[in-house]
Amino acid sequence: MEAEEWRPAAICVSPHSFEREKVLELMKWISYQHGFGAYFHLIDGYYCIQTCKEARKILEQLIDNTKADGKSTLYIDTMISPSYTSAIAQVIQTPSISGMENNLVIFEYDKRYPEELRNILSNVNLVRAGNFDIGILAISEQFFKPVNGLHVWISEHDEINTNFMILLGYIIMSHPDWKKSHIKLFLAGKRKYFAKMKSDLEKRIAAGRLPITLNNIEFVVLDESYSFSDAVKEHSVQAGLTLIGFHEELIIHDPITFFTDFTPIGDILFVNTSQAKEIT
Repeated sequence: MEAEEWRPAAICVSPHSFEREKVLELMKWISYQHGFGAYFHLIDGYYCIQTCKEARKILEQLIDNTKADGKSTLYIDTMISPSYTSAIAQVIQTPSISGMENNLVIFEYDKRYPEELRNILSNVNLVRAGNFDIGILAISEQFFKPVNGLHVWISEHDEINTNFMILLGYIIMSHPDWKKSHIKLFLAGKRKYFAKMKSDLEKRIAAGRLPITLNNIEFVVLDESYSFSDAVKEHSVQAGLTLIGFHEELIIHDPITFFTDFTPIGDILFVNTSQAKEIT
């Protein structure tokens, strides 16, 4: 698949703006310096005088509650829609305020309510039709702790996701909230795949294509008794944010099991790219 240079132009629709502020924080990080973002608070209902008044009041509250970063390009607004799916369909067709096409859709759910995943996953194909990259923020009860580091986990299924995950990790790290933090990359795979995965990554690092060094990487060998989720739970339970790739087969076969198999971990951003990204 042909690679392309990438900068995030992210969009997010959520009805949980006031009880789940973490998704707004994530959008601010993505929008800082290197990217753009648009966040829409979803109001359930039909467009009428009453919902318009409600929308204006909520927007004022959101603006008051959100301290704008000097270099953030996050746009905040409200959206009135009778369903989550119709809101997603509407927003992915909305032109980006940045002048570049929107390319990343961020979903969010509370890990205490995994049933919310079904609503998200039922809309993945809709988003996929527009060739968008996807991020699914799994929100924990823990506080964001950037000082504990940002962990990026790459498995043998993440050949296309790898550059996307690393780029997104460094874009998030550029925000002042992460100033005293660090990024760590974990390469995890079964022994039969591991040598090639490690060799390919080392070649890309040597060629200067990845903004990382071998000191930032930990290599983790998996086997029948030590799964990918076991490794993540062992190494990243205290991480400030963990990035994990997912691939489309998971959506088809057993998605709920995969996304809920990291219970002890704090906040997780599951990501999937529609097309390989270029690191220049």
